[in-house]
Amino acid sequence: MKVWVYMEGELPLIHDGPVNNIYGIEGQFIDEMESRNSKFMARHPDEAHTFFLPISIAYIINFLYHPLIAYSPGQLQHFVADYIGVVSQKYLTGTEATAQITSWFLVMTGT
Repeated sequence: MKVWVYMEGELPLIHDGPVNNIYGIEGQFIDEMESRNSKFMARHPDEAHTFFLPISIAYIINFLYHPLIAYSPGQLQHFVADYIGVVSQKYLTGTEATAQITSWFLVMTGT
């Protein structure tokens, strides 16, 4: 199985994650998927069986909601929807594909 990892985005919210606490699996998975030595990493989107958005939810919560006064999923949803928009404009054609991905995200986040 091959996984295509989108390279768009910058640290610390994209391409990095915690590796040594309760959310450590998130960072370890991102590290493994982005390792040039990974036998699972697709070298081209056409050879991929699945696609991975290397977003660290733990880091997004830490940076966007600091200090944590009140939690509302709006900031998180906006950030991820924006990232999906950037990726879909580069890799997908047509507004229908972009709308499907954005709709999927909104359903998954309960909006």
